[in-house]
Amino acid sequence: MQNIDYKGWVQYFIKICELFNVYPKKILDIACGTGSEILYLSEMGFNITGIDISEKMLEIAKEKLKDRKNVRFFKMDMRDLNLHEKYDAVFSFFDSMNYILNIDDMEKCFKGVYNVLKDGGIFIFDMNTYYSLKEIWDNSTTIKETGNIYSIWKNEWNEEERISTLKLLLNVKEKDKSFLIEEIHKEKAYFPDEIENLLKKVFFKKVYFFDFKTFSEINETTIRMVVVALK
Repeated sequence: MQNIDYKGWVQYFIKICELFNVYPKKILDIACGTGSEILYLSEMGFNITGIDISEKMLEIAKEKLKDRKNVRFFKMDMRDLNLHEKYDAVFSFFDSMNYILNIDDMEKCFKGVYNVLKDGGIFIFDMNTYYSLKEIWDNSTTIKETGNIYSIWKNEWNEEERISTLKLLLNVKEKDKSFLIEEIHKEKAYFPDEIENLLKKVFFKKVYFFDFKTFSEINETTIRMVVVALK
């Protein structure tokens, strides 16, 4: 992803840990993608395990961090965590949790995270809100041109399912040729009480919500919420 402040995201998540007096050494990053955030976590001295369902994403991540001895990667679905060690913190960045499209799968994910956390551990993730997906993304079409990439972003909102479907068309120019890439992304909007109830159902003790990049409470126009669950 271009124009993402990966370092800023990482620093914010670590500040949240410190706010709750959690000082992690071992961190699990679920849905880690190409590992850009892990690059900064590794530079800060943490031992990190990254998991993702995409083999292609993991290949890029492994190449990017091949010289880092404090980083490991596994191909794994975050809805079915199968790890045999415990972590001080579990992170998920960039609204990855919105890609879980039904509440039963979300519960499976939360239960798996709970099981791999040490007692007193912390789970931090961000989500696009209902307001964001419905009112801002909505049924909109956006055209962007960044460097050698021309893109069309078309969003479709389904109110009944609370799912936003993004159809992305990329025209990438390289020297004397160009090629098209088509992607479809689906994100589900969850309400805070749904998330809190699920987390407590799998025995997390405390759950907190922050407006992204702040320590302020969320409100009806919050675009991105950050969820903090304590074991």
